[in-house]
Amino acid sequence: MTSRVLMSVPLLGVLSLSLSAACNPEADVFPGAAARAVAPVPLGSTVAYVDAQRASAFVIDPAGASLQARRVPVGKHPVAALPRAGRAPQDAELLVLSQGVAPQPGHKPEHPVLTVIPAAATRPSRQFPLSSRFDSIAQSGDGRFAVLHFIRGSSGDSSLLFNPNEVAVLDLDAPPPAAPASRSLRSFGAVPQAVVFSPPLPLRAEGAQAARMLRLAVVLSDNTLTLLDLRTTAPRSPSP
Repeated sequence: MTSRVLMSVPLLGVLSLSLSAACNPEADVFPGAAARAVAPVPLGSTVAYVDAQRASAFVIDPAGASLQARRVPVGKHPVAALPRAGRAPQDAELLVLSQGVAPQPGHKPEHPVLTVIPAAATRPSRQFPLSSRFDSIAQSGDGRFAVLHFIRGSSGDSSLLFNPNEVAVLDLDAPPPAAPASRSLRSFGAVPQAVVFSPPLPLRAEGAQAARMLRLAVVLSDNTLTLLDLRTTAPRSPSP
């Protein structure tokens, strides 16, 4: 699945919405940066906690006969953890965004990944490889699509230049290792302030194209609004 940028248009004023907090890089992985803990996350009838030092998530059922935690490996340097949207309690899942390890002397490189962890121990976790070391996640209301992006003040990859306007669209219903569709926004250097999603919009059939439901992600940046088609199968560059 790929995605395209439909349009970017100027806005009047500055659109500023608060986002979920994300962690800074760990000192032993990205030298010189302070590390912060990833907050525990309610997950259906369980609670999940991400241990950045161990690169693991621990899932605990407070009502269980024992408080034995289930440990699930995640990528190194986890920076965000949140429940998957639109899931019933019995189908709850945790999304853990990890930046991996940048190439640098003394450290083995590791690609960034998004790990999806079911609350139910009977279901396996899965990982999606990422193209960049994003530090924020936005989800569609039904939890099918995730847009990964950088936020203001992102350090990105401390060892290499990175594009703060890059976003990636991931279909969480696709089987891994499906790679997300990566796009660069035309926002004159301003990183996204927030990402919101439209309801499904019906499109009529035209010519050889069948009718379908249009799904949009709306990326808000300083003075810019960008529309992303989440489900198109043919990439297309935005108009000048």
